[in-house]
Amino acid sequence: MGLFIQQLKTLIWKNIKVKRFEKINDIINEDNIINYEEYNFGKVESVKPVDIKEFFQHNINAQIGFVIPDTDKNVKRANFVENLKNNDIFSSNYNAIQIETFLDKNSLSDYKEKNSIEFLAEVTFYNYSNYVIRIDGETIVDPNLDPVGSYYKSRKMIDDRDVTYADRYLNTFVPVQLAIDQTIIQSKLDKKININTNIGKLSKPEFNITLIDSEKDDEALTMSTIILPLIFFVVLINLMKSIIVEKEKKQEEGLITIGVHPSTLWLSWEICYIPMYIYKLGTNYPLIQKTLCLFLSPINFSIALGKLNLAKTQNKFISFSNLFDSEFGIYLLIMFLSVVLYHCLNRYSNDYERDPINNGYPLVEVKDIFKLYKNRIKNGKKYVNVLNGVSFNVYNNEIFAILSV
Repeated sequence: MGLFIQQLKTLIWKNIKVKRFEKINDIINEDNIINYEEYNFGKVESVKPVDIKEFFQHNINAQIGFVIPDTDKNVKRANFVENLKNNDIFSSNYNAIQIETFLDKNSLSDYKEKNSIEFLAEVTFYNYSNYVIRIDGETIVDPNLDPVGSYYKSRKMIDDRDVTYADRYLNTFVPVQLAIDQTIIQSKLDKKININTNIGKLSKPEFNITLIDSEKDDEALTMSTIILPLIFFVVLINLMKSIIVEKEKKQEEGLITIGVHPSTLWLSWEICYIPMYIYKLGTNYPLIQKTLCLFLSPINFSIALGKLNLAKTQNKFISFSNLFDSEFGIYLLIMFLSVVLYHCLNRYSNDYERDPINNGYPLVEVKDIFKLYKNRIKNGKKYVNVLNGVSFNVYNNEIFAILSV
């Protein structure tokens, strides 16, 4: 064992002296994998409640079209339309909105075409309690947006334009909806009602946020999970290249001839490259994780590393308490299973064609060989017997030679 270690140390030193290691810093830089920006928002004071009618201020010629079919015998259409037009939101001193009513959609379309106008809003009643409000596209919020918006986006809109997506509902949609709902309640109760609605805003504290670009970050994480296995293959390619160069120069044959164990040749190259590989992977992650992943599949490792990176960007943590509740724990379990599988395969059969050991018996046994050479001296014998009755045995892992003087 001492001779094996000495040979291995010598070969590692030789590899370090003769091999120029390729730099992988240009391939991937772990420090730049996350794309983020930091924002600081100041305190925003509260806004006192204001009557909703103050938000509903439009051009005096603004019109709203209502399609109200006469389908319910329990409600008089004329009374319903009258109550709608007399609602305080539409008839207050803040605003004077013109209300146009139609029995069907075709009548509304003909009116718009004849007068070449666009309604501020169009309301279609299916009965006297079920309706749909359609607002001009420039004033309504995109319906595909999430119901609960991003707090960061709201704060940024306040800083940039002093308005949020929610504020855009106050100009038209909310007042129209309140007026219609009040009219429906009034028709059900059969008496005039007036609901005053005031809307204000709460104050907002100072706010610091680190914003991660999710799209760029997903791309970066995807690239990292692809690049990390490629680094592993780059190491293998360099390893095979070095071995091939040694074979071309017949360095391996020469080293084996002088008694170097064959396994020390490839092991010395692996020992030279593995520390560099571990160093590159361990730039941003704990050493204990890299130590555990030394013998794991590079594909599973890259996926697990991507999950760790994703958890870091989301300000989450992974510990023994929640290890298997995360995707990282699942991939880690798969990697450990692969280690056990490969270990069992290695124990099952390391080589299908084993080297003959013969239990201590010689591999080659030679007895009583001889060699005759023709004698060129005329006064001597016709043949000279150089080898006469030579016997020898050749054993496994033995360097053998026959020398003569």
